[in-house]
Amino acid sequence: ASFPSLILGIFASIVLPESPHVLAQRGKFAAARKVLARMAAFNGRSEAAEKSMRLCPKLADCEDNTDSDTEEDESVSSEDDVEIHNGMTYCEKLRILWGPKLRFTSATVCISCFTCNFLYYGGVYSFPQILPHLPLKISPAANLFLGAFFEVLGTFLSVLAMRMSDRKGNFQIGFGTQILSMGIFLFGLLMQTPLSDMAMQVGFLGMKLTILIPFNAFYIYSTEVYPTAVRATGTASCIACGRIGAILCPFAYEFLSHHSGTSKEKECWSFFAFLIVLTALNAVLAVFLPFETKGKKLLEELE
Repeated sequence: ASFPSLILGIFASIVLPESPHVLAQRGKFAAARKVLARMAAFNGRSEAAEKSMRLCPKLADCEDNTDSDTEEDESVSSEDDVEIHNGMTYCEKLRILWGPKLRFTSATVCISCFTCNFLYYGGVYSFPQILPHLPLKISPAANLFLGAFFEVLGTFLSVLAMRMSDRKGNFQIGFGTQILSMGIFLFGLLMQTPLSDMAMQVGFLGMKLTILIPFNAFYIYSTEVYPTAVRATGTASCIACGRIGAILCPFAYEFLSHHSGTSKEKECWSFFAFLIVLTALNAVLAVFLPFETKGKKLLEELE
């Protein structure tokens, strides 16, 4: 399992450039300028980026000499460090993130990242335990493989959804399809009908197919909604909340399944009912997000 990560790590170290922010912190402004120019060219914004870089004295000074970084530039003076960090401490950034203008947005996006991770990793943890006890026509191993394949398809579906709809629309599409899929799965699990097997199969694959729609949309939104000065801090806060959701979902599954009071094949019903409620509440919060970011210029500062 670690071998692919090793290969990707080696490949990334060769291909990916260093962060221009880190280069600037180290005093390597010429190298930072070169990386920014490369990124701008990749996005077809070379001319606009060039104008912006000329407004920064340290980047403008090294315009004609991209090899100007020397060993002496390794350490940046405290004055330069303050300039790079916009003179803001971590606490000041948090006051902006949780201030009057961004408080609801930060809370909703953090909760949403928590929910998306709870949904995704809750399924990863629970289905290997649930599928062997379900009367499905496809074997548990084949179902897990099929679920992984549907997640791959869901990646392309999430990209298509983001191209066709705005960010807030994607949130509702993603949460809505997840609620529908979990509802179909629960119907097949709890109701003894000739369609129960098919309902469980459709619900399981529907959850796998659509989970990446809200997952990807919220993570992209978290990188777009915050002004430049606090963007990294805001995005990191959302990612941290997501990881908390991933950590807690196994405990929630075990607790709810243990106290469900039903047979082995149906004990997971309380976990999925909890997921439906959590997702529905999150969908309501997402409706009231005040900012739409698709196609909009990223904010440099709060208006």
